[in-house]
Amino acid sequence: MSDGSEMEALQAALPKLSRMNSILRFDLNDGTGHAIDARGVEVILVEAGSLEPDCPIKVCRNNLVKLVNGAMEPILA
Repeated sequence: MSDGSEMEALQAALPKLSRMNSILRFDLNDGTGHAIDARGVEVILVEAGSLEPDCPIKVCRNNLVKLVNGAMEPILA
């Protein structure tokens, strides 16, 4: 289950991903996840299993929030 801070962080990060031209999927260690479709002009959150990702990323929930808030380097996440 996601918490409010996780979803707020993801929503805030969406505009920063507008030039990625790919689908990212964050697989969390509790079996849940989030997917971001950054292929179009508008970057959107989509259901994690609805699209095949170009880049699946395994990360714990706390590190996901740190990553999208810019508090953690991607290579460390």
